[in-house]
Amino acid sequence: MVGAGHLPGIRAHWDADTDLSALEALPRRPDGRRHEMGHPASIVALIVAGFFYGGKNAGTDMIRALEPVHRRAGGLGALLAWRTRPPVLARSSSPV
Repeated sequence: MVGAGHLPGIRAHWDADTDLSALEALPRRPDGRRHEMGHPASIVALIVAGFFYGGKNAGTDMIRALEPVHRRAGGLGALLAWRTRPPVLARSSSPV
């Protein structure tokens, strides 16, 4: 399945000889792997610190405060994804 915007380019290059050797090699992974988990790890570290330094109630309050923020962010992300995807979803059909 491809997007409608890609069809003119696919048609134009359909019969062209293409060097596929670049597709057979795996790209190198960047060394900044720690950076990917930095934000989630910092949130978990703050909650754990809240339990240690503020006691059970402070840690629980932090989790309760974070939960609605997480829900709203997830809902906003779903709305933004829906806004960009309806043509793809409407045209996709599965024989299964």
